[in-house]
Amino acid sequence: MYRGNGSGDDPRFFESVYGDSPRLSRRSELTSVTKRPLRADAQRNYDAIVQAALDVFVEQGTQGSLDDIATRAGVANATLYRRFPSREDLLVAALRHRLAELDEIAARLSTSDNPGAALEDWFFHVATHLRTWQGLPDSIARALSDDGAPLSHACQPLLVWTERLLARSTQTSFTRTDLDPIDVFTLISSLAWAADTRGDSEQDLRRMVHLVLDGLCVRLPPEPKLVSVPSARSSSSKST
Repeated sequence: MYRGNGSGDDPRFFESVYGDSPRLSRRSELTSVTKRPLRADAQRNYDAIVQAALDVFVEQGTQGSLDDIATRAGVANATLYRRFPSREDLLVAALRHRLAELDEIAARLSTSDNPGAALEDWFFHVATHLRTWQGLPDSIARALSDDGAPLSHACQPLLVWTERLLARSTQTSFTRTDLDPIDVFTLISSLAWAADTRGDSEQDLRRMVHLVLDGLCVRLPPEPKLVSVPSARSSSSKST
């Protein structure tokens, strides 16, 4: 576990390190959409589809059969597509509880008096949640390249929390100042993909997170070793 040098949340520091975070702020333009409550039968269909999706994603991964989901939910394909026009829309609904859990974890870590350790814990929890279903890290990576994608919109809080926790860690001179929060999140997503593909254990994942974080930390160059070089006089005296 890494140890930071202190804590702090000076808003001016966030701006000094990341400026206006143009890459992140571009994704932060969230729109508030008010939806009318569903009728009782429509709500039942919605809940059944989401539960069926959870089961199929566990068994088959994020590319699981949508037809199978509709069949398990007991609804027609047209009903599924009316509620969820794309696979991503369905992924977002199925991930809602997972994303809420991560939000609570990040809020707790943001008050830690050890920002370095908090950042490492955040990396581990994000990577663990992204391994929920086979193919999820890949789905999220693809979505993040499209600002209008539903999954990109849903992951916005994760990006914001990554920025905040990274900034707190940088403020204590624990992590480097040249890190982009989106690049860091992408790195952790890639780590989750690798762990998912290899079937890594929790211990393996923690080790890999620790290794990744080590590359993001501030490191002082090692002190040069003093090498004793014989003088010309001593060399000549030995030769005689």
